[in-house]
Amino acid sequence: MKKLSLMALGAVLLLSACKKDSDDPPGPDPSKAKVMFGHTTISADTLSVSINNSMLGFNPGLSFLSTTNYVDVDPGAATVTFKIASAQIDLASVNTTFAANNSYSVFATGVVTSPSAVVTTDDLSAPPSGSAKVRFINLSSDALSESFFVGPNKLDSNIQYKGVTPFRTVTAGSYNIVALPDAPKQHLVKTLASVPLSAGKIYTIMLYGTENGAGAAQLNMKVISNN
Repeated sequence: MKKLSLMALGAVLLLSACKKDSDDPPGPDPSKAKVMFGHTTISADTLSVSINNSMLGFNPGLSFLSTTNYVDVDPGAATVTFKIASAQIDLASVNTTFAANNSYSVFATGVVTSPSAVVTTDDLSAPPSGSAKVRFINLSSDALSESFFVGPNKLDSNIQYKGVTPFRTVTAGSYNIVALPDAPKQHLVKTLASVPLSAGKIYTIMLYGTENGAGAAQLNMKVISNN
């Protein structure tokens, strides 16, 4: 009798495990590309995004300085178009190719009178234990050549408009992050103080705005989490 009870208990546990597996959300689809979208175009209202004339379902849209989560996109040649959402007027577009099981970011940038778009390839592999990964992208249309510092360490130099660095590995911790233009524009140095970079996390540091911009359009930086 005891043996039968143990067998019955084992069957219940097996069925429970099977049910749990069937209820788990699906993992990443390796047949798709993963794409994140961002909006840094000065004076442009909320944006919508289409790929090959097929609108993506962002709700309520992409506001200034916001980014989306990574979304599944069919691999292959793609024309990504940012539109002013309220009027569905094309703002900027870029032609690219997305590969299956790879990750990308696409940013709308520039100013509303001279908009542009830039595509990056995103290495979302995990950083080593106790470390974070960080990169810098220059989305300021002021034609500044930037050096990028995390703490006292210069990670990259001569980063031009729409330039993006590789992801660099840093020890997890809290750092001052600095974007320093070449002379004679060094008065435009920008610093984010005491930014926590957590172990296992991946970050993009985004420079945006312009020297003469007002309010949210002033030259500044923002930290984006890629995972």
